[in-house]
Amino acid sequence: MKSRSKELVDKATSAMVAAIEIYNKPGFPYRAESFAILAINGWELLIKAKWLEQHNNDVRSLYIYENSTTAQGRKSKRRSIKKSRSKVPLTRGIGYVAEKLVESKVLDRIAWQNVELLLELRDGATHFYIPSLEFQSRLYGISAACVRNFAVALRDWFGSELSEFDMSLLPLAFINLPNNSTGVVANVAEKNFLDLLDRISIPNQAQKSPYAVTVDIEIQFIKANKSDNDAPGVMVTRDPSATPVHLTEENMFARFLYDYKELINKCKE
Repeated sequence: MKSRSKELVDKATSAMVAAIEIYNKPGFPYRAESFAILAINGWELLIKAKWLEQHNNDVRSLYIYENSTTAQGRKSKRRSIKKSRSKVPLTRGIGYVAEKLVESKVLDRIAWQNVELLLELRDGATHFYIPSLEFQSRLYGISAACVRNFAVALRDWFGSELSEFDMSLLPLAFINLPNNSTGVVANVAEKNFLDLLDRISIPNQAQKSPYAVTVDIEIQFIKANKSDNDAPGVMVTRDPSATPVHLTEENMFARFLYDYKELINKCKE
């Protein structure tokens, strides 16, 4: 039987994989908002899983307690668990638990600052709406850093690797962006968000950390043929910063279901 923390780790991983799958869908107009909602869900579950691991999997350590109200309408000294409308115990939000883990140096502050930026986007998307997203390249940098930070935290905290998943975001949203890939800030809300991003990310750029608030993206379209020398190469390297590519027999069969003869027969059908 799995512990509560292990169950939350599995659910957190599923939420992050779902966020990536949604983001990588072509022609998906609600891409950034959906990613933020699911990615925050994944991070909250992962952070609470770490909290439970540190507190002997006692779920009561996450509950919110409040002073109950007497029949006369006064606040009692007796504290009870705060419950939802359906009488389910309410747990602490991601902010409270994350700050406690940052204070104890379990959660890297840079990783938490990245999550806070996504929280801004998530809150805007769920409570009202996000204005026109003309700064997609900056959002991609935040989202890509979020995925990388999640993978690092999962490995450091629970010794789990995500090699069985394709944990990368495809920059599909940038096909129509200008060459400098910076986009155009269309309104005050976007400008305020980018100002917040700069205030958080610039001071952390010089720090040596496996975590990042945002990552840079450079898009180039190269017409390649056999005579081109500018086409990107592929090589085997031990450089830890290189983009990993995992090819196993299992995922090859998962991608390509038929051999040549079976494909021909399917086409004939």
